[in-house]
Amino acid sequence: MSNHGQDMTPEQRRHFEKFFESAKTDFGSGPTGKFPEGKIHPTDKGQLSMAIGHKDGKVFIHFGVPTDWIGFSKQDALNLANCIIEHAAQI
Repeated sequence: MSNHGQDMTPEQRRHFEKFFESAKTDFGSGPTGKFPEGKIHPTDKGQLSMAIGHKDGKVFIHFGVPTDWIGFSKQDALNLANCIIEHAAQI
């Protein structure tokens, strides 16, 4: 099983972001405001960058914003899977 968080207060979000900054991460997180592959669903909010890292025996994925769904292209899904595997191997 895994852990997850949602609906953080601003103070909790700052604490988590400080924690996440100390983890080994691959890239930043949050919405970019871009739609590089067009809008795929009426609830589509556009491109979302994720930070992936590891710390204290866990692999973390930080989305930057509360997120209900994510759609990946084949290549993006493979990249995400490989990144998670790389971080898991480093634990």
